[in-house]
Amino acid sequence: MHKELKQDLSEAIAEATAQACSIATLQPKSGGCINDAYIASDGEASYFVKLNAADAWPMFEAEAAALRELAAAEAIRVPRVICCGLRTSHRDRHASTQPSV
Repeated sequence: MHKELKQDLSEAIAEATAQACSIATLQPKSGGCINDAYIASDGEASYFVKLNAADAWPMFEAEAAALRELAAAEAIRVPRVICCGLRTSHRDRHASTQPSV
């Protein structure tokens, strides 16, 4: 499971950032009840990753739009969305990635 997910995330992050990325570690994080959450790292940068069923795509899309709006206001610090809607081979789920702070 994690090997395929690491590859899917590596490709999506590399495409979104135009920089090479090879996710080396993927650690599950607790605390959420809606999405599966992970910290993914390529050894140089870390990313907060959320996974959910493919039908949760509208939720990710809305959250990404809201984060972009909040960032544009420059009133508070918010995570930058790297990519959203990545269709992974892992259980037909969608992912959203943000830099880990």
